Order: sequence, then structure tokens, then C-alpha cells
Amino acid sequence: MWEENRYDVADQQDLTGIAGEIEQCGVETYSDPDELELRLANNFDTLTFSAGQANESPSSDQVLVVRVEGNGGQLDIKRVPFNEVSSFDLDVADVNSLVVQVYLDDEVEDCSRNGASQAVLWDFELQ
Repeated sequence: MWEENRYDVADQQDLTGIAGEIEQCGVETYSDPDELELRLANNFDTLTFSAGQANESPSSDQVLVVRVEGNGGQLDIKRVPFNEVSSFDLDVADVNSLVVQVYLDDEVEDCSRNGASQAVLWDFELQ
């Protein structure tokens, strides 16, 4: 599902990151959102990364939701409209399993009927 490459997001060009096409609306309407799992082994204090929609996304009408969980509890959640970038700066001390879920915002009228979005995640840094 996720593919590493170079992507253009909003006004930023040639970003090295990972991307996946997101077609599912809302986390409650299906049982398996597109996600990444990182096993941190309780060895880090902070995680930073950025998220946005690729300029070549199938639709510019969708809003991504990026939800981050640590050890099964929510750490952060952000809505990311087309042509915008969201940055995450998370406290991950004592986190072993970190999950990043990405799905379309089901509050958008005609969610996914107007197409999918290509989510891009980049600049992951653990400290």
C-alpha cells in the first residue's frame, strides 16, 4: 500500500516520503484503516513528521484524517485538507507500539464518491 518516492505537496516540491492512495471514509465505517505501525521499543522521547495530500491526488475535494496512537491510546489527530501541510510533534516516551492511521474525513459531503486522495507522510524523525 505505501510506496516510497518523491512527491509534490502544496507548495513543497520533490519531497522524499511515503504515499498511499486513501479511499476509505471514516474510521468507524470500516474495520481496517490504512495504517503504519512503528515498534519503538520504549527507546525514544519524541517523534516528528509531516503529512499532506499529493498535488496529483485523484481528488482535491477530500480531507485526510491522520490519527496517531501510542500503546493503544490516541496521541494526536489532525484534519489535513488538500493544499495544506500538517506537522506532528509527539511525546513518545514509554511508547512501544505507535500506529499512524490515515483515512478520509467522513464529515466531507460525498466522502470518497468524489474520488480518493494520495496521502503523503515525510520527514519522520525519532529522538
